[in-house]
Amino acid sequence: MDPYTETGSVNLDSSLWPHASKSLPELLTEICQKAQKMLKLIKDGQPESTDIFLTFYQSLGESYNHLNQELLNGFLNFDIKPSSSDKNSVSFRSDSSPSLEFDLVSGVSYSSLKLNDEAEKKDQSAYMLADFFSDELRTALRDLEERNTLVGEIESKLSDSSDKIKTLERELDECHELLEVSEVEVSKLNEMLTEKADNGADLLLNTLRAELRSRDVQIEQMEEYLNQVCVKDTELLSDDESGTNNSVVEELKSRVEELEDQVEKQSDVISEREEEKREAIRELCFSLDHYKSRYTELVISLSGNN
Repeated sequence: MDPYTETGSVNLDSSLWPHASKSLPELLTEICQKAQKMLKLIKDGQPESTDIFLTFYQSLGESYNHLNQELLNGFLNFDIKPSSSDKNSVSFRSDSSPSLEFDLVSGVSYSSLKLNDEAEKKDQSAYMLADFFSDELRTALRDLEERNTLVGEIESKLSDSSDKIKTLERELDECHELLEVSEVEVSKLNEMLTEKADNGADLLLNTLRAELRSRDVQIEQMEEYLNQVCVKDTELLSDDESGTNNSVVEELKSRVEELEDQVEKQSDVISEREEEKREAIRELCFSLDHYKSRYTELVISLSGNN
């Protein structure tokens, strides 16, 4: 058997192509699917998507590293081996013509160059696609970092708002307590003012009544005395013999005038006391209105804070 029959025709063995377990399109499709899922997670913007995104990112990095390693191994292991089918289809003997031998060698060289060119184009496409997804991944990571930063700021603002709400709630509780205390104090004050007003008015009325009774008694006594004086005056007038009657009458008249003046003064005092009583009652009413107004303002203010 001649050597050409043993070697046979030259062909590329497909089992030596990279990614024997997974083909190059399958790896690129897997990377594309993972990148699309990661972009979808970023668009969703959900907090629980962060862990899932990191898992996809780690898996994508492993696939990318595996792709680079397989491409490198493919370049290192790439060679030419004979195929059994080519041995049957293209074989020649030692006595063949030189032109046929040259055509066979030229065809093998052309096929090898063509396959090398196709493999190089596929590798370039794979690298371009890998670079594209790498850029997309970096963009997605930047977006994720920005979203995480924004989420952190929002959480910080929410925490501050929660603290402010708790502070306002505590202040509101304190205001409610102060309002309850103020209501109790106002109620006690109203009772005290009412009691004092009643007691003061009653005391003043009792005093005035006592003074009036005293004045009435004095007036009755004076009237009785005046009647007696009038009787004596009549008696003295009928007695022309005594020269002292005129002086007695004058004395009695002056005494009557004094008594009338005293009665008039007592009436004035009684009128003044009545006016003082009315003024005291007006002041008590004004104080009650003032405290009621302040109480109403306090209730409205606290209700507005709610």
